[in-house]
Amino acid sequence: MSNQKSRQNWHFFLLHGLFYALKRRLAPPKVFLPFIVIAAGAPVFLAAIVVPLLTASTRASELAAAPLVSGSKQRKHYVIAGITGIAVGLLLSIIAIEVNLPVLTIVCLVIAAIVIGAGRGVGGLAYASLLPSLFDKEERGNLLNLEGVLSACAAIVVAFVTYHLFQGQKPINSHLALVWLAVFVAVPACLLLFPVKEPYRQKSDQPYGGTEQEGQRWSKQIARFKFCWGHVWFRRYLIARILLLSVTQVMPFYAIHAASLHKHQSGSYASFVIAMSLGAVLSGPILFWLAKRSLGTNFTSSILAGMIAASMALAIDKLVPDPQYYLYVPVFVLAGLAGQIAVVSQTVYLGELSGEESREYFVATSRFISGIIAVVFAAILGLLAEIQDEAIPIAVILGLNFLSLIYVLRVFPDHSKSRHRVDMAE
Repeated sequence: MSNQKSRQNWHFFLLHGLFYALKRRLAPPKVFLPFIVIAAGAPVFLAAIVVPLLTASTRASELAAAPLVSGSKQRKHYVIAGITGIAVGLLLSIIAIEVNLPVLTIVCLVIAAIVIGAGRGVGGLAYASLLPSLFDKEERGNLLNLEGVLSACAAIVVAFVTYHLFQGQKPINSHLALVWLAVFVAVPACLLLFPVKEPYRQKSDQPYGGTEQEGQRWSKQIARFKFCWGHVWFRRYLIARILLLSVTQVMPFYAIHAASLHKHQSGSYASFVIAMSLGAVLSGPILFWLAKRSLGTNFTSSILAGMIAASMALAIDKLVPDPQYYLYVPVFVLAGLAGQIAVVSQTVYLGELSGEESREYFVATSRFISGIIAVVFAAILGLLAEIQDEAIPIAVILGLNFLSLIYVLRVFPDHSKSRHRVDMAE
């Protein structure tokens, strides 16, 4: 691909990423779904269950879409389809609150979680596969970092304006306003992908054409999934990814905890959106500094930020008699910062070590396995929040952070120096 086309693609991807990331920051499903559930007066357990449903739908759709995306000539079309699905799910969540009928609200929220998850799975897999085909490691890192910082700044401005516009009105209206804005910005996020010049690929799989051909096709797909497990670096990465669920998948429980304390305070959700976006802004210079550091250093930084966030949340809950929502803002800042560092580090690392022909399978396998465990993890913590207290899951998360830190320090002490030795050993 020519340099001119590469530059054009980079600019289109940057604008697309800005709108897509803004949509994600205004209505992050793993935060706004449980927050809205609690704000609407639904049971705490439902607030925790919608997240496992979201995760299960995401991972199942990734696994199902891996052969399709791998054999597709234009992966950007799957990214567009995924964003469209997310927008439809957001609209369903708005309908769920507006109808104000308990049973219908629950049904719509469950369907919304499944639809959003399917959109995230298909679109996210295609995006993770497409990006390394267009840009090298440094360009990818700069792109993800820049769009994250710019979208976070935009989200802070939008949430701040919304916070002031809805002062004195029903709290639920101020919460839903940000979801409506997320639906609107999904439109340019889709349109900006159409002019991207994606290199065409030959379809590697034979078309359906009979029982024997179909059986051979599925045998090939299963073999390619098994191929991922033969790499030592991938197995170590997968263990670290699972342990880091205590950093990357904990926002729902901070949202549940925060909503239990501040759901009746107008503008509280907007302030938490600002806090998470501020965490992403701070992650920009930190990720730039960490770019040349080892994977272990990146993971350790994210875990330590997560541990501080959990400790602060527990302190607010147990030590402050009548906490105001602004006290919880630093918790979301640190949790957002920790998650952003961990996710970007995982994305860049996996894109670098996985091959062009099998990348979709490495991505889908790692996400599916960690997703199954995330579903069980979220269900257990949700049950604890229902039968015990909303602060109990935060205490469990803090303990898991500590275990993750021990593993990372032992397995990734200086990954940058040992990487070539690991590759040669395989």
